[in-house]
Amino acid sequence: TDKTGGNPYSSTAACHSNDLILGGGSVYDITDGNVISFSAIPDSLSTFTATITSSSNSDSALTVQAYAICYDNP
Repeated sequence: TDKTGGNPYSSTAACHSNDLILGGGSVYDITDGNVISFSAIPDSLSTFTATITSSSNSDSALTVQAYAICYDNP
């Protein structure tokens, strides 16, 4: 998913039901301001969340998208 909410912005990627997360990552684009903090971590057995805080007051200045690498648990 793309960014949600205001500053800080976050994006969460989820595995399918019963699948487990092996890892993940994120991509972000910032057009105004600077990155103040950034984290990209698995926050459960099946989701990966990226959160970024910027110095910009503009909602359109930042986009973030998380992705998950999942184990297909049969």
